[in-house]
Amino acid sequence: MRVLVTRPEEAARKTAAKIAALGHHAVILPLMAAEHHPQAALDALRQPHAAVAVTSAETARVLQTLGGEVHPYLQDTVFAVGDATADALRATGFASVQAAEGTGASMVERFRPQLRQMTSQRPLLYLAGQPRSPVFEEDLEAAGIPVTTVVSYTMRPVPITKAALSSALETPPVDVVLLYSRATALRFFELPLSDESLIVLSRSRILCLSENIAQAVPKALESTVETAASPVEDSLLALL
Repeated sequence: MRVLVTRPEEAARKTAAKIAALGHHAVILPLMAAEHHPQAALDALRQPHAAVAVTSAETARVLQTLGGEVHPYLQDTVFAVGDATADALRATGFASVQAAEGTGASMVERFRPQLRQMTSQRPLLYLAGQPRSPVFEEDLEAAGIPVTTVVSYTMRPVPITKAALSSALETPPVDVVLLYSRATALRFFELPLSDESLIVLSRSRILCLSENIAQAVPKALESTVETAASPVEDSLLALL
């Protein structure tokens, strides 16, 4: 099968290797690219905090760019949204990383006893991305957990020409489209899709990492949508 991967370039290459190992062909079409804000992350780490929360492996890549400047904080307790993010943080050098089940809600539930130890003087530091789902921060607020949110990276749209889009989707037609974030899904369906591309999509499978992402797919294509059993990549690729 031909599988369209819409992730940012670095993550897309890793996903493509997994797809190849499954015997399929990956077509990489990054729709977003991360603009890193390492100084903002470093300034935040220098402020008093009791623990750090991270909901994307992209934040780990931001921290990696800091080199030795991040070393004083590698013993901090870090709460990661899932195993992939936790692995990226450990690869960066963080020694005390705990993983939830892939969602912000699961982070609050799993780490609730530790999160209740946060204070206004030493809050939870959330190194976030933009745009992002509000669920994690809303759940923290509902639980009365003090949090300081700092944007460590911003996802920016990658310019895509109509010719490049048609080439990726149509020659030959893709069988599967992978969508990993709501922002990417919204971006994908805002692109100038040709009539032929729309026909290809109507005959393909659109695989979404979560129900929130699936809801961004147009109604006309909802019959093609499948959602991963859990919001982790292995679960998504299992649908192949």
